[in-house]
Amino acid sequence: MLIGAVVAFGKKALTISTKDGNQFYAPAVELSPLVIDKLRWPVERFLVSFQVDKTRLCGETLSGPRYYARYVMTIKNNEEKMWAIDT
Repeated sequence: MLIGAVVAFGKKALTISTKDGNQFYAPAVELSPLVIDKLRWPVERFLVSFQVDKTRLCGETLSGPRYYARYVMTIKNNEEKMWAIDT
């Protein structure tokens, strides 16, 4: 599983960014209820863990392809891994 920060969200999906700048598209059906509960406007970044589905793409970024994210879950101790928030 990878770790990344939620950087944007909408009604149907959210975007996760990893420390190395890669982005992942997470459809709402892949989000755990705890992730959904943390989504607020304005966006407050928080860390999640997820699996990458390299069989599905949602465009490209400067860092490469934007793969789908699956099984997106919150991380228990977010404070210890705040490196992703600063990216």
